[in-house]
Amino acid sequence: MRTFREALLLWVEDQPRSLRAVANDAGVSYDQLLKVKSRPKARINVDDAIKFVQFLGVSLEEFLSNPTGNVPPGVAVAALRSEAREMRTATLSRKTAETDITAQIDLDGTGAYDNQTGVGFFDHMLDQLARHALIDMQVRATGDLHIDDHHTVEDTGIVLGQALTQAMGDKRGIRRYGSCLLPMDDTLVRAALDLSGRPYLVWKVDFTAPKIRSFDTELVREFFQAFSTHGGITLHVECLDGINSHHIAEAAFKAVARALRDALETDPRKADAVPSTKGIL
Repeated sequence: MRTFREALLLWVEDQPRSLRAVANDAGVSYDQLLKVKSRPKARINVDDAIKFVQFLGVSLEEFLSNPTGNVPPGVAVAALRSEAREMRTATLSRKTAETDITAQIDLDGTGAYDNQTGVGFFDHMLDQLARHALIDMQVRATGDLHIDDHHTVEDTGIVLGQALTQAMGDKRGIRRYGSCLLPMDDTLVRAALDLSGRPYLVWKVDFTAPKIRSFDTELVREFFQAFSTHGGITLHVECLDGINSHHIAEAAFKAVARALRDALETDPRKADAVPSTKGIL
């Protein structure tokens, strides 16, 4: 049985085909293949690891049980779990007399986004949330914008929070906690969160202007209030410095996104355990 490193090097170097052909056959990008070739011990995408094992013609269990296998940190446990658990995805819709919203998310995505709410600045913020949390996100929303943006922003937070709860499932294997101290030019925002199932928002963010173009800055808090409530998140957000309201809002979304990314990551040391002494979150 070859080690993980040996398998990768053999696959990349000893095949009588071009690297691009090998990458195409395996369903990975050429850049991914080069990255693995140059850093065989680096952590790689779980799906790619499974493809490598399939190439060797052995079962995943046989490969990972090999005592000499040099498997990158986190890949072994996560790969074993990948077929046993459902994908961490959710599609959720909510329709009221004020809004009609559908959200699709994939917690194990790449940060791809396609958000259309009718509120331009808010779409920009949702894009930041998806990109920096590495959550694939699509939101479609229609609302009573002839009144104002409030219902659309708040209800989008409700739907995304509910989708997050659904996608997390029993939260088995997640790190649970995340934090980020994020600078953006004049602005410094700190975010810390716990995916505890106990919603609580501490919001210490003051804007220097009531509006960013036509967007009411107070709606940033309304979004995170709804998102944390329906996502079961204990969330603390504090602006430590800031002059420009656009920067303050964007830094808040990015800081929460980075903290969320950390909290949703699989803990390779406890990938099969709920991160609580209670046994449930």
